[in-house]
Amino acid sequence: MGRDTLIKVLGDQVQVITFKNIQKWAIEKDDMLNKLTKIQIEKTIDNMKISNYKVSDIIFTKGSPCSQKIVIVIEGSLKKVLTNI
Repeated sequence: MGRDTLIKVLGDQVQVITFKNIQKWAIEKDDMLNKLTKIQIEKTIDNMKISNYKVSDIIFTKGSPCSQKIVIVIEGSLKKVLTNI
C-alpha cells in the first residue's frame, strides 16, 4: 500500500501510528525494557504522550526525578547542558 493510500485511509493518524511503531521498536531494543511482556509494552505506549520540543527546550532540570520518565527521541537528539540555575 502506498503512502498516499495510507494517508487517505488513516488521515492524520499516519504520524501517530508511525511514532507508536518507533516507540515499540525502541522498547524492544532496550536491554531493560525488552523484558516487558507484549501487553505491558502496548499499555506503556498507550500511556505515553508525543511531545515536540524546540532546540533550546529543557527536558530535565538538575535534581528532577528523571528516573520516573521514559523518553524516546524519535527525531533529533538530547544534549547534556550544565547550568547554574
